Amino acid sequence: MLYHKNQIIKRLQETEKDFLTEKELLALATPYINNISHVVASVKNALEKGYTGEYPVNFVSKVTAVSRPTLYRWEREGIINRKDNKLNISDLYNNLVFIQNRHTKN
Repeated sequence: MLYHKNQIIKRLQETEKDFLTEKELLALATPYINNISHVVASVKNALEKGYTGEYPVNFVSKVTAVSRPTLYRWEREGIINRKDNKLNISDLYNNLVFIQNRHTKN
């Protein structure tokens, strides 16, 4: 996963604290995803059905139940990266689990 510096700066500016612990800083740097457990389960379901490779955004949206605008936003935030205009569902799952773990450990 890549971290988009402008998104991190935006999240830092939105916090009311002047000083952050390392855990708080890492949590702020890591994008927050609503209902991440549900999203992780949905993407895992797609993987279990055999969709482990790289696919166009429209197809990824269909098999993971994640909207196209959300996928594009996640791309802007660095959560996912398109290669040859395709998304890798396995990479998406790994990054979502990483984000989920980062936020549940804090």
